[in-house]
Amino acid sequence: MSRIDYAVADLEKDIAELIAAFPEMQEDEALKADMISGEFDVESVMSRVLGHLFEAEVMIAGMKPLLDSWGERKKRWERRKEFCRLLAQRVLEASGRPSIQTPEATVAKSKGRESIEITDVSKLSQGFYVTERKADKEAIKKALDNGDEVEGARMVRGADGIRISSK
Repeated sequence: MSRIDYAVADLEKDIAELIAAFPEMQEDEALKADMISGEFDVESVMSRVLGHLFEAEVMIAGMKPLLDSWGERKKRWERRKEFCRLLAQRVLEASGRPSIQTPEATVAKSKGRESIEITDVSKLSQGFYVTERKADKEAIKKALDNGDEVEGARMVRGADGIRISSK
């Protein structure tokens, strides 16, 4: 597993050196993506990462009947799967491209999902919380989407991630 991490780290380092040598690429995303694609075999690194990711998914699915006795093993495979997803995201970000297509799958950028963060439930007005003074996120979202200000709540965007399509 660590060999893949080194391959990703080397790829990121090499791309950073290329950008440092040609700073004009930073301003031109299309040029940057073309140069990186021409200089580095991003697809090969991504394919290796995806191979490990899919292996982890198969192992997790195969362990379902044995969850009680193999709980720790499943957790290790789930951590491996998450690690591979993070490596795939690093490769995608380092490539400067919106997506990378490999024989195994297509990895594409996806925006973080918006969600409601309650900053102070005691400041929410009537209608924006339920009886137990729990935030009513549906009502808050509707109000925020309509441009209304809701004291005690705000719209936040989650971290950007990746979407992997293998069908």
